[in-house]
Amino acid sequence: MDSSLWNKIIGIAKGRYISIGGLGEPFMHPEIRNFVYVAKANNIYLSTTTNGLLVPHFIDILHAFDMICFSIDGKSEYGHHDFKAFQNLIMASKIIDKEKLMVNIIRTKENQKQIDFLVNMIKPFVNGISIGDICPWSKELEEQNISKIRNGVIQSCLQPWEAPTINPHGDVYPCCILGDASMIEGPIFCKGHRFDAKKYNMGNINEQEIGDIWDGKKFQRFRRKLKEVMRFDKKNNPCFYCPHRLGIAYRPSISYEKMWVEKNFENVENE
Repeated sequence: MDSSLWNKIIGIAKGRYISIGGLGEPFMHPEIRNFVYVAKANNIYLSTTTNGLLVPHFIDILHAFDMICFSIDGKSEYGHHDFKAFQNLIMASKIIDKEKLMVNIIRTKENQKQIDFLVNMIKPFVNGISIGDICPWSKELEEQNISKIRNGVIQSCLQPWEAPTINPHGDVYPCCILGDASMIEGPIFCKGHRFDAKKYNMGNINEQEIGDIWDGKKFQRFRRKLKEVMRFDKKNNPCFYCPHRLGIAYRPSISYEKMWVEKNFENVENE
């Protein structure tokens, strides 16, 4: 994403909320400091998700974020260099308010037995932990996906009503999952089905006003189907397999174990 597109997004979101994320590491962007300065100068609530490895090089701007989410997945071929990331998380917790720190853990076949250990290790340093399933953007990643579809019901999803996802080209998508997937060449895969994320491109802010896209017929049709049908034909809609709908969250005031049971994850070890 270039600075001109970023400034356009700032103009759209002025005084509201922006999350810097997607595929890749936000702190590798050569303009990240400028992006942060511009956002805060325009009273933006700013968050980001990071693998944590470059955090020591950006101590000067950490305080400007209202929320920073570290991705720490444990021992996994698809994870990050988690020991170093964990060290940097501890360092960040000493520099900025713990209330601003969160961790996201992606469950895979390789790390599923480590989830309890990871949560107990991490929770003294953060305000919250989310646990989700891997995005099956390729056949290789699909093999690591251990989510269980329950009755085909789409749990509450508010992203298409709350905020759009804008990719580096200015294309607008209903949610972060589809927005991220739009940057991948070719189809995404899940449970043997192929999906074209670009099919859900709602418009481009370089060509249309965001209000026209947000209230446009294509966006309204997508919301209507999500709201009224609530059961998607799994062969034709990636929302059926969205990893976010099976996620759980930990907060210091709520029992992690209680939430884990209530969300009714299948015990893969017993299969």
